[in-house]
Amino acid sequence: MPDCCPTCHRPYPKPRTAKPQDHDLTSDEVNALSDAALHAYYKRIAPRKDVEFFLSHCTDGDLRLRAEALLTAIRAQSGKHSGATKAEYLSLHQAWRRARNADDPAFGAARHEVTAEVIWPVEGV
Repeated sequence: MPDCCPTCHRPYPKPRTAKPQDHDLTSDEVNALSDAALHAYYKRIAPRKDVEFFLSHCTDGDLRLRAEALLTAIRAQSGKHSGATKAEYLSLHQAWRRARNADDPAFGAARHEVTAEVIWPVEGV
């Protein structure tokens, strides 16, 4: 196979090699990072860590299957969210909230309960 296009003589693109998966840094490695590098590291691993946290706390079988598929997709994208994975992540959390509220109706009601507290006494009321 020729190295370039026979018509325009531009070189063919070279196949890309897959980037190695991010590994979690040890505490010594994290302590050695500068502030900018530390911010970039946490920003890079945040989507994967969020889904791993979700998997460690979710007990619903259907939601766990969705989360495992989402984690696989995020790992395939080098740990980053695309528009589709971000939408699935938000949808997954909304479904988890609905499931928790269905199990314990007081859970959702307690969060949205509004209490009025009088700070200053109002005269004439």
